[in-house]
Amino acid sequence: MKTSKLSWVCLAATVALTPVGALAGQPAGPPPAPIDPQYLSPPTSKRVTDTSGINGVWETWLGRNDPAHPPSPNIPPAPLKPEYQAKVDATARANREATAKGLPPTTAWSQCLPEGFPSMMRSGSFAVEMLVTPGQVTMINELLNQVHRIYLDEPQGRIGEVEPVFFGHSVGHWEGDTLVVDTIGVKEDALFRDTPHSDQQRIVERIRLISPDWLEDQTTIEDPVVLTGPWKFTWIMKRNNPAKLQEYVCEANREYDDNGAQRLRVSR
Repeated sequence: MKTSKLSWVCLAATVALTPVGALAGQPAGPPPAPIDPQYLSPPTSKRVTDTSGINGVWETWLGRNDPAHPPSPNIPPAPLKPEYQAKVDATARANREATAKGLPPTTAWSQCLPEGFPSMMRSGSFAVEMLVTPGQVTMINELLNQVHRIYLDEPQGRIGEVEPVFFGHSVGHWEGDTLVVDTIGVKEDALFRDTPHSDQQRIVERIRLISPDWLEDQTTIEDPVVLTGPWKFTWIMKRNNPAKLQEYVCEANREYDDNGAQRLRVSR
């Protein structure tokens, strides 16, 4: 006897909807228990605008049009050892020469790569969203959708043993109203202000509100291989609720590497 195509479809649908126990000749088990309401998000149509913590969208404060609030202090030069300072000077010189020739400098930006950490915390005019959830603080920069995850109250790995990644391995804890973040394992080619670093680098941040709409991020970078001492600076950030981050994807990059020289494709 031939079986029609429709019969096969009906049979397949029956099997797909039949509990596994019934297919094995056993009675089907009880239905799953309903989800406890405490684990369901409360119904709401409004975005969270709570200003009692660091949740929200922040922008690096450069002192624009507001003399009442001082801007972020200038970041001092890194206390580099002489051999590494020479590398920074050579990179700056090469970038100036490329610019003079009308060529884009060879940077992570021109290669469509993430800036990495801590650069993503101060990406020009691009905002950073901070999300505090149980056990984790997540920071998202609008530029290239960069994501930095901080795991709370967890042990840190060992310097030189964790796998290097763009945003490092970050753990944090709260000391009163201050979030203390320890970051290691940033990829050595993820540079902050074109400054080299080694796998021995450690970045410690102390993040706190200085008022409901103003945030301070005190940052200390240590690297016994590259630096002569701690590199310290402070960022001031201004709350920008209810701003929403927009998608920013580097999908139409026209710059490319031509045997060590950066070129720019021009449409014809």
